[in-house]
Amino acid sequence: MEIRIPPLSESVSTATLMNWRKQVGDYVERDEILIEVETDKVVFELPAPAAGKLTRIVMPDGATVTSNDLVAEIDTGAPKPVGAPATPAKPITATPIAPVSKPANAPVLSPSARRRAAELSADPVAVPASGRATKAEAQAPSQAKPPASSAPAVPQ
Repeated sequence: MEIRIPPLSESVSTATLMNWRKQVGDYVERDEILIEVETDKVVFELPAPAAGKLTRIVMPDGATVTSNDLVAEIDTGAPKPVGAPATPAKPITATPIAPVSKPANAPVLSPSARRRAAELSADPVAVPASGRATKAEAQAPSQAKPPASSAPAVPQ
């Protein structure tokens, strides 16, 4: 069975494979997470569509992919290894990726802005933003405009 990248939204043309959680030869259960995929807007997990043995990883960590690209193959006819649990230890549920702890005044950066800030060795906390920093703000924090204060000035 082929594992392909699901359709991406209209505004997103590519994604990056972030972290394979399984390796070739591993037995996977249906809905078990195979890899994390990051776009400019979201990070999502790609689950196994069926149980079987992961026989081939076509695209490595860090590869850029588009909708419908083949990334892996599973042999659904492979026998379950002896001693493997009959079902996953806990039901698979959609869980958000835990945010990294940061100061309260830190902006919320999109995945692409975080990546660009890291490429430029920019401090994401120094990026001024009112709610969500853009890639441009991460790229040039000294040129970004500070957020306008909604509180009226109080005379001293």
